Amino acid sequence: MRKITIVFLFFTLVSFGQNMDEYQWKNRVLLVFADEKNSDELKLQIQVLENNKAKLKERKIVVYKILPSFFNFNFEDNWQSSSKYFEKFNPNKTKFKVMLIGLDGGIKLEQIQILSTEKLFVLIDGMPMRKREIRNEK
Repeated sequence: MRKITIVFLFFTLVSFGQNMDEYQWKNRVLLVFADEKNSDELKLQIQVLENNKAKLKERKIVVYKILPSFFNFNFEDNWQSSSKYFEKFNPNKTKFKVMLIGLDGGIKLEQIQILSTEKLFVLIDGMPMRKREIRNEK
């Protein structure tokens, strides 16, 4: 029930400067939470993801970095001010967390360790919608 509530809140109350409903059925959303901008985990996670931008794009993944008072989108340098997002999607104020929201708006992964791109891509590539995407590309 909690996951359903989180997804409901995610798609109805949060805009992130854009309407998150626009992502449903178009993009997978990877949320990377950290307690501070200079967090070692955040830096490492973003480096891992930046090294695989083409594969992220191929899998229709957009990335949000979310701090207690700020967030940014897809590796941009500019940060936007907001504390609501960290509080809503990281209510336990976990120092580091990664969450994957699928095309259908459901939470597909939530973990408190660095997410390897291998694990991310195996998870996504095993999803029925991704398998359909791959078949349609051929």
